[in-house]
Amino acid sequence: MTPPPRGGVRAAARAGPPLDRRTERGAAERRAEHAVQEERARIARDIHDVLAHSLGGLVIQLDALEAVSVARGADEDVVARVRGVRVMAADGLVAAKHAVDALRRLPAGIDAALGEIVTGARALGMTVDVDVRGESARVPVPVGEVIASLTVEALTNARKHAPGTPATITVVAGRDAVLLRVANRLAPPAERPEPGISGGHGMPGMRERAEIVGGRLTAGPAEGEWIVECRVPYE
Repeated sequence: MTPPPRGGVRAAARAGPPLDRRTERGAAERRAEHAVQEERARIARDIHDVLAHSLGGLVIQLDALEAVSVARGADEDVVARVRGVRVMAADGLVAAKHAVDALRRLPAGIDAALGEIVTGARALGMTVDVDVRGESARVPVPVGEVIASLTVEALTNARKHAPGTPATITVVAGRDAVLLRVANRLAPPAERPEPGISGGHGMPGMRERAEIVGGRLTAGPAEGEWIVECRVPYE
């Protein structure tokens, strides 16, 4: 029997997993990336077509209501409240447009994407701190895109439900998974939106987005803060 060539076993070990396994893994990564891109595009369309369109119409109606109220000599407190709601709607419209832009043009790499998100949030007047720990370069592109889109929505919710309160973003990139934590102080009870005003579809959508890449998202109040956490494995 002819002995195997010297170094053959070591060379095979250095070659890594069999070709079919590497091909399968590459195909799975491409499918995940494609799914994330489609989801981001769908979210951007939904925000633009539903939220932005509705807020734009609301701003127009509130402008008309203010004009009618002033013309008919309505109570100054009523006029002031109409103007206040109009400002809130206009701010929400700007935030929606920023969210759409961010989802459509977030740069590759979790560090760059988070930097873009934080810059946009601060431009809207939010106080946001970000802390990225570990080896962010290990985070696969599809996972990083989901983390980025969840961060956008978590900050949007914080701005909507607790305006003026600071928020903190923490990302811990481990060896085999990444953890996202977005926390913001809860607004005083008197300043919180009334139940039902803002709908209830945001959190289920965020959970579904996390599940696309095998992640698990939780959200809820804890010690005076609203905390969104999501852990996503790399495989």
